[in-house]
Amino acid sequence: MPSSVPSAARRERRAPARGSEPPARSARDVVVVGVLQVILYLPENHSLKGKRSVLRAIKARVANKFNVSVAECDDHDNWQRITLGIAQIGNDRDHVDRCLREVSEFVAGLGLAEPGRESYEFTNY
Repeated sequence: MPSSVPSAARRERRAPARGSEPPARSARDVVVVGVLQVILYLPENHSLKGKRSVLRAIKARVANKFNVSVAECDDHDNWQRITLGIAQIGNDRDHVDRCLREVSEFVAGLGLAEPGRESYEFTNY
């Protein structure tokens, strides 16, 4: 039974021949992954329960305002310190950098914890 779909639309994607190089990427194909690591201090806190409530509040507020992923990365059992990892993916390094810096300023402005060290890392794919 003949198909009503034109032959060009039925073409399947084939794997490149062995030994051939993948096609060169254009500037539009770049994926930028930005990671921000923030250390926050809770000097008046004396329990993991208190730390978890502050952590939940920070993560919820950041998730509601920004399109980023947030996770506690270290210091899980230290009740006076939070280490957050915040990641964003985009196609423009300047935009990803600007957004992560806005997140850092937002977290510091919440007043839930004292800001400490922060570091940024960007990787292109």
